Amino acid sequence: MRILLIGTTVLPSPPKGYGGIEMLIWDFANHLSRRGHEVTLVAVKGSKPPEGVQLIETGDPKTHQDREDLAFECYAHRLAEFDVIHDFSHQHIASRRLDLPSVNMIWDPVIYKYPKAPYNLVGLSEWQAARVRAVYGQGCQWQHLLVDPSKYTFCEKKYTFCEKKEDFFVFVARFTPGKGALEAISIAKRAGIKLYVIGGNIPTDPTDYEKQVRESCDGKHAIFLGNIGHKEKIELMSRAKAFIYPLKQVEATSQVIAESLMCGTPVIVFNHSSMPELIDHGVSGFLVRDEQGFIDAIERVEDISPYSCRASALKRFSPEVVIPWYEKLYEKVKNGMRW
Repeated sequence: MRILLIGTTVLPSPPKGYGGIEMLIWDFANHLSRRGHEVTLVAVKGSKPPEGVQLIETGDPKTHQDREDLAFECYAHRLAEFDVIHDFSHQHIASRRLDLPSVNMIWDPVIYKYPKAPYNLVGLSEWQAARVRAVYGQGCQWQHLLVDPSKYTFCEKKYTFCEKKEDFFVFVARFTPGKGALEAISIAKRAGIKLYVIGGNIPTDPTDYEKQVRESCDGKHAIFLGNIGHKEKIELMSRAKAFIYPLKQVEATSQVIAESLMCGTPVIVFNHSSMPELIDHGVSGFLVRDEQGFIDAIERVEDISPYSCRASALKRFSPEVVIPWYEKLYEKVKNGMRW
């Protein structure tokens, strides 16, 4: 099939640091191309598509962040060339303006209603899909995120995927209040553990919260690393005893949780929204109710096998599961399916 993947106007694909959607669309392009499809990627200036994937470059995110209307003008004239369009953008401008054979991703937890494609919405969890149906009154299918397992194993003996973990924990997320960095630091100090604090922001995020996070790190129980590269992040994740994630805001899904599990690292997170769909309680992590729940789970985390975490991730997020599901959906959409 001839497939067009429409990216965001926030960060290049793949991103150098933080950038969940931009990494996801790159992985889609890579795996779809490997399976013999003709793939074209729409992405901002500075993007580097996988081998064999064509690029339609849009604006510079430094000056045109979130200007999906301007990006649309860069690819609108080519929409008729494709059998199916998979839109990863936030505003779905193409499908709002035209009747297209498209699949339109929903990223937000659907707390507020704002313009989306009027058809063919796909969410990232059962919880989110139910929210879409209730708030928008539209049909919504869903499938888990795609996470490439080859990026989460290491050839070096020190980082080989195994039962042995080192005596530290990680927090990885954007530095915004809802993600819970300050709470993670508080938990680390209470539990007397060593926590690496990793995170980044998009250009429009305010910096005051990040400053609070940095100042709260004492260098002993909480060590601030900030927006490190993907490889360094994954190396630390793979060696950590657990990912401490006191996520306060509801989420449609979590790429960083999927990454942690793929590294063989259990996740401790508040039990709400889509989290029960990502974590097998007591098998790949712990779903807790309060800060004391984190302390109790930290004491039990060595009971969880890295292999169980990895297996949990593979059954949900692997290309062998996710890509065939989308290929079947693409074929139906190509032939006129609407929901």
